[in-house]
Amino acid sequence: MTTARAEPVATLLADGTVMVAGGFASDGTGLNSAEIYNPATGIFTPIATGFYSEFVSTLTLLPNGKVLGTGAGGAIGEVYNPATGTFSATGNLLAPSLQFDTATLLPNGTVLVAGGDECCYVVYSSAEIFNPATNTFSATGSMSTARGVATATLLPNGTVLVAGGDDLSPTWWAAGPGRSPCGNLQSGDGLLHRNWQHDHAPRGGYCHAAANGKVLLVGGDESGTAELYQP
Repeated sequence: MTTARAEPVATLLADGTVMVAGGFASDGTGLNSAEIYNPATGIFTPIATGFYSEFVSTLTLLPNGKVLGTGAGGAIGEVYNPATGTFSATGNLLAPSLQFDTATLLPNGTVLVAGGDECCYVVYSSAEIFNPATNTFSATGSMSTARGVATATLLPNGTVLVAGGDDLSPTWWAAGPGRSPCGNLQSGDGLLHRNWQHDHAPRGGYCHAAANGKVLLVGGDESGTAELYQP
């Protein structure tokens, strides 16, 4: 990459290139820059600086080929347009200073933004829906547990598994998933293992939806265990 980054976020773009953004410099400073990786050349190219705050927590490819960025430590999202190489602001998020949230593209083309936190150990259980057609966020049902740095996976039936994460206090969450992109998010069974925490690595640090509809959760635990969630 053209910039060294710890904990960046990335998404595959419609043309087969990869957008990498945000993260932290070696001194812990948040990065508000982004770059594009071209698999045909193996080269990263910087793009116009975006993200009105320090860094970004999520990148979501929208059906129109643009990319939604959220969790930049402020009450605003941004949309990157690959056709013009520019960023534009969305309407305000409902959470006042969101970072370390999850963002999940739903089957209807909207995006579920759930959880996250702001500085001083304020963690959100709230969730909201981004509508690309109106460029605005609207409230939806809240999770049963406030959590930042969680993982979210779209299930085959259109609901969303949100798992792991932490409350940014000495007590790390291993609560069960909240699910359903609309209405209230309902509590499911608890994860089998509590977090082993290093910085902000969540239990179930990686979620992968299998072909059989189950979800594999791995990482974030000192025992090296893995779990399968059965919807």
